[in-house]
Amino acid sequence: MKYFFHRYFGVGVEGLALWGHSRHGDLETEDRSQDESDNHPIAGTLGTLTLRYPFHCSRFSPYVWGGFGGHFNGSNDQPVKGRGPDERKFVDHSDNRLGGQVGGGLEVRITKHIGITGDFSWNMLEGSHNDFGLVRTGLNFAF
Repeated sequence: MKYFFHRYFGVGVEGLALWGHSRHGDLETEDRSQDESDNHPIAGTLGTLTLRYPFHCSRFSPYVWGGFGGHFNGSNDQPVKGRGPDERKFVDHSDNRLGGQVGGGLEVRITKHIGITGDFSWNMLEGSHNDFGLVRTGLNFAF
């Protein structure tokens, strides 16, 4: 959701919810019948500031944004050696990470109150090798 309090500036809140699945093999043998399985929800939220420039007398509005938030309840399972045959071979850590996002895109208005958007964002999560790009498209409804 975004709210534009001025023609050129807006604030927003983004969120996501995913269902994660982890499967672990036995560290000491290659017996797949001993695999452990884990299901868990993953969530994220982000606050954003958007700058846009709607061209006068046209349907085009390019925009850029940046935001800050986090991802919660990810799973960072680390292997450990058990002391007995029935002991767990992995330690499950609920993993929360801070994150940031920057991006840019274009909105094309179909009508005065409906627009099609397309954009690209670069997402940076705390830790090494966690950054990723995201391409999205969607509809905007202006009230």
